[in-house]
Amino acid sequence: MVNMNKCLIMRNKLIPQLKFWIFLIWYMATSSVFVLSGQRFIQIEQTRDAENFRIAEGEIMEFKTRAFPNDWQKGKVEKILMEDQVIIFADQMIAVADITQVRIYRPLPDIAGKFFLLFGTSWLIYGIIALIFGLPNVVPQDLLIGLISLLLGLLIGRFSKRKFRIGKQSRIRLIDITFP
Repeated sequence: MVNMNKCLIMRNKLIPQLKFWIFLIWYMATSSVFVLSGQRFIQIEQTRDAENFRIAEGEIMEFKTRAFPNDWQKGKVEKILMEDQVIIFADQMIAVADITQVRIYRPLPDIAGKFFLLFGTSWLIYGIIALIFGLPNVVPQDLLIGLISLLLGLLIGRFSKRKFRIGKQSRIRLIDITFP
């Protein structure tokens, strides 16, 4: 009986250690895969702003070029060629010198704006249907909640993107931080 208790005690000590080593091996294997893909990126810098915006390989970039100055183009950055200063997308290849504007989306305000838009729209639809059928729990003043939420969502969504004009104040740099 004493021998069985020693086995259980040994087992209870070995299983957490084994889980730790399996987790450590899994973490090292997966983190090295993800880190290698983000070693080259596009950095957008402004002269008077300490904050830099980075777009890594595999992320979506929205931009205007000299060839199409009125159209926003959007594409996934497939590869960055450092020697030639070229960004390769799925359907085209753009030189960094040809990019005139870049648009960056901030994820948190974008999500919040979409949430308020959805909430305001659904509240207005519910309120209008309830008023049409004469439900007693909805009064016309309740539609004001939906309208304010809708306007707030439009306002937040408007400020969720930031536009950079490439020139004196902003510039694009291609950066490669891979270890040789």
